[in-house]
Amino acid sequence: MTGTLAQPLDAETKGRIGRAFFGETFEMKGGLEAFQDYFDFYENELSWLKASLPPGADQIPGIIPQTHDELLTFALMLGDNAHRDRREARAMLKSQMDLLNVNDWELDRSIDTTLRLWLQINVREAGSGTSIPEVHWEDDQSLEHFLGSLFPVEEWDLGARERRLNPQFTVANMVEICDLKISWTTSLEDHLRLERWDKQKVLWIFPHKRTLCALLAEAGSPSGRKCPIPLSVIRETIQTLDLLFPFWDQHTKAFLKREGQTFHEIIAAPQHGRRMHLLDFPHWKVRLLDVYEEIYQSPPVSITQLWRDRRNPQLWSTFWTAVVILLLTLLCTVFAVISTIASSLQAWLAWKAWQAQLNSSV
Repeated sequence: MTGTLAQPLDAETKGRIGRAFFGETFEMKGGLEAFQDYFDFYENELSWLKASLPPGADQIPGIIPQTHDELLTFALMLGDNAHRDRREARAMLKSQMDLLNVNDWELDRSIDTTLRLWLQINVREAGSGTSIPEVHWEDDQSLEHFLGSLFPVEEWDLGARERRLNPQFTVANMVEICDLKISWTTSLEDHLRLERWDKQKVLWIFPHKRTLCALLAEAGSPSGRKCPIPLSVIRETIQTLDLLFPFWDQHTKAFLKREGQTFHEIIAAPQHGRRMHLLDFPHWKVRLLDVYEEIYQSPPVSITQLWRDRRNPQLWSTFWTAVVILLLTLLCTVFAVISTIASSLQAWLAWKAWQAQLNSSV
C-alpha cells in the first residue's frame, strides 16, 4: 500500500497535506521548506502511533485511516461539518465512508488523531499525577463549540494599572532575570500554560506561528476553507508571540537562536503588531496576567539576576548605589580598624624600645 501512515512522508505527499490543510496559502507562504517545522511535528506524532509496529508492517492498529489521503478526507469532512455534535459527526463518517461496521472506539480515536495532526489540538485524558487538564470532545458538543470552549473569554475587567504591560515584558528577559524555563509545545491549547514544579517555573509556548498565519489567511480567502478554531484565538495567539518575542529585540534573537527557533522572523500583518494592553487578549489574558504577576513582577533570586535586572531602572540604580555606598563604608571601616591596629602596634613597639633603652642604661 503506497502512501500509508506507516511509511515516511515524501515531497508529493507533504504537498497534498499542505494544500488540504492550508489551501493556496501553503504555496504562497513558502511551501515545503517554509512548513518544515509542521511536517516534523506531523511525522513525530505518527512515530508514536508506529512505535508498536513490527518491522515492515504498514497497518497501524486502532485507527481507521491508514493512508494520508484517507486522513485528509477525515479532516475535510470534519471541517465541513463542524456544526455537528460529535455523535452526529460519528454517524456522518460511518455513513459517507462506509464504516457502518466500525466500532465507536476506533472511530473516536481516528477523529482525535485527525484533529491532532490537522489543528494541533491534543485531545486527551487527564494526565495521571500531573496538572495537565483533560481535553475531551463531548458527544453533545459540536466541533466548533468544543474548540471554542478550549479558549474561553473571561468576563472580568482590570484596573488601569493592571491592564498595561511593561515594554520589557519578554520571555528573554524573564529567562535571564526571573529564572523562567521555557518548554516548547505542539499543542495549541497548552500555549502560555505556567507550570510550577517544586521551585522551578516552566512556561509552555506554542511556536508554530507559520501554521497559525496559514490557517488565518486561508480562512480569510474568498475561496478558502473555514477553520473550526475561532479566528480570534488564532489572531491572539500570533499577537502573544509578537508580544513575548519582539522580532527587533537583540536579547530575544539571541535566546531564540540558542533554542533553535526562527518564528520571530515571520512578520505578521501590521494589525498583529506588538500589543501592550491585556484587554487586547480576551482569550489569553488570564494566562498572560498569571505570567506577568507570577514571573515578570517577581523579585530576582540571585545577585547575578539582580545585576541584570533593568525592569525598573530607577530602583536598580538606587539599589546598586546603596550597595556601593555600603561597600565603601565597610571599606572605610576596615581601613580605620587597620589604622587603629597599626597605631597601637606602633605605640607598643615604641614603648618596648623605650623599655629596652632604660634597661640598657641601668
